[in-house]
Amino acid sequence: MSSLFELNGLDRRLQDYVARSGRLKPETGRLLNDAMVRGAFERGAAARITGLPERSVRRVLNDAVQEGLLGSDSPKGPESLSRVMFWPRERTRQSLVNYD
Repeated sequence: MSSLFELNGLDRRLQDYVARSGRLKPETGRLLNDAMVRGAFERGAAARITGLPERSVRRVLNDAVQEGLLGSDSPKGPESLSRVMFWPRERTRQSLVNYD
């Protein structure tokens, strides 16, 4: 349970999760890192954060939301790390909490 609160390695665990997923683009890791460092980011800033064009960044952002990694209180509100991410429902997501 204490590993749940080890924030020092969270960035590495997030990057590893993105790399292992097979369905998330590497730029997703940049969004997750920015959300972790800043607490949240505006959806409009996602293109600047990732360096991707608007259409591509929308796909990357939506994939992260569908995966349960990012979330927002409203459709146009700022994105932040999702609370769902810390309550794993499947074995692959558990690697974020209990990193080997």
